[in-house]
Amino acid sequence: MKNNIHSNTKAILDSLKETDIFLGEDKFLNIVKDLKQTPRSGKLVRIKKYDLKLPCQSIYSHLLSMAYNGDIFQACLDKKLTKAQFDFTCRAIAFHDLSESIIGDVPMFTDKNLAGDHYKSDKQKAIEEKLANNLIANGLSSKIKNKFIRTIKVLEDKDRKKFEFFLFLDKSEPITAVWKYIYLYKKDININKFLVAMSDFFEEKNLMPYCFNEQTKKVAYFLQSKENVFKYYNIGFGIFNEFKEGKISSQDLKKLIEGQKLYCTKN
Repeated sequence: MKNNIHSNTKAILDSLKETDIFLGEDKFLNIVKDLKQTPRSGKLVRIKKYDLKLPCQSIYSHLLSMAYNGDIFQACLDKKLTKAQFDFTCRAIAFHDLSESIIGDVPMFTDKNLAGDHYKSDKQKAIEEKLANNLIANGLSSKIKNKFIRTIKVLEDKDRKKFEFFLFLDKSEPITAVWKYIYLYKKDININKFLVAMSDFFEEKNLMPYCFNEQTKKVAYFLQSKENVFKYYNIGFGIFNEFKEGKISSQDLKKLIEGQKLYCTKN
C-alpha cells in the first residue's frame, strides 16, 4: 500500500463501511453504502435526456477512479509527493464528497436547465455541504473525525496551490470516465449521440484551469479532444500512439482508461 493512492484511499473508505450517520428522527445513513447507490448526476441527467442505454457511474466510483488515476498522474508531478502530501491526497479523495451521501450529487459542467432538480447554486451547495459535513463529523470515531475535519478545512482554503494535485484529479476524472464508458460499453453506444450528450465534458474551461504544469495540460488536451474519442471508439488503443509522450506514456494512458472499472448504480 506504500505510495499507492488507490489502495490507501480504498482503505479509508473501507474503514467507514460500518459508519452510520444519525440524521434525526431515528433515521440513520450508512455513508459507503449510500455512496455506492448515489449516481453521478452529471452523467445521469445526460443519460436520461439523450436516452442512452447505459448504467450510471456512482459517487463511490468517482472516488476510486480519482485514486486510481492519481497513481498514474503522480508521474506528472514536478516533485514527488511528500508523505504529508500523499496522506492528504488520499484523505481528500476519500472525504471530499462524503457530504453528497446526504445532500445528493451536485453536477459539475452542467447548466441549470439540464441539471434540473439536481441543481444547487454555489451558495446553497456550500451551506448544505457544511451542514452535512458537521453531521458526518459527529458520527465518526474521534481518530477519523479529527482527520476529516482537518482535511475539509484545507479544501475550503481559497489558496488552490495547497491542493492542486487533488483538484486536477477531481476535475479530470469526469473526462476519463467518458473514455471508460466507451471502453466498457462500446457495443451499447451510438458514438455520435454519445458525444453530443457528453459534449460539456470536452470544454477546455472545465479542466484546463486546473492543470498545474505543461504535462497535465498535454494530457488534458488529448483527453478533451472529441476527435480522439471518436477514433478510440473506432480503432481502440491505436489512438494512444498519437499521444506525444513525456512523463506520461501511451501505455500509461491505456492503463488510465482500461485499467479501472466503473462502479455503476441502477438508473
